[in-house]
Amino acid sequence: MSAISGPGLKSAISILLAGGLVLAGGCGRKHEGAVSDVETAGKTVAEAARDTAHQAADAAKDAAEKAKVATNELLDRARSEMEELDRSLPDLERKARELKGKAGAASRRQLEELKRQDEELRKSVQDLKTQAADKLEAARADVDQKLEKLKKAYEAAAREMKR
Repeated sequence: MSAISGPGLKSAISILLAGGLVLAGGCGRKHEGAVSDVETAGKTVAEAARDTAHQAADAAKDAAEKAKVATNELLDRARSEMEELDRSLPDLERKARELKGKAGAASRRQLEELKRQDEELRKSVQDLKTQAADKLEAARADVDQKLEKLKKAYEAAAREMKR
């Protein structure tokens, strides 16, 4: 191995520096093109993300509107059916008072159960009015289930008291 001394070292360093500058200058142009491609791709991705976000927001808005309509329909149905059941209650109470012995006691227990279920349903209806959109489906199902249960209980009580 031979050692490069003095002037030879200077010329070798000069050649290396010149080569490095040429390479760096050429790489800069390639780099600018790559940066431009990355910027373009980034803008495209950002636009696609923005479009997707708008579509998701529109879908969420549509879903919320549908949930609100379904909730209002259920509330109207529950209100109507509860009014009908409320109108039948005095007749059931009268019949229960007329029954004596075990039948009378059973009828009064049924009436107490009807009143308990009625209160549960009314509470669920109130809760449904204040539910957040993500909880509406479960709240609607709860109200619907309690309404059907109360209707069946009224029907059973009416059949039982006719005997």
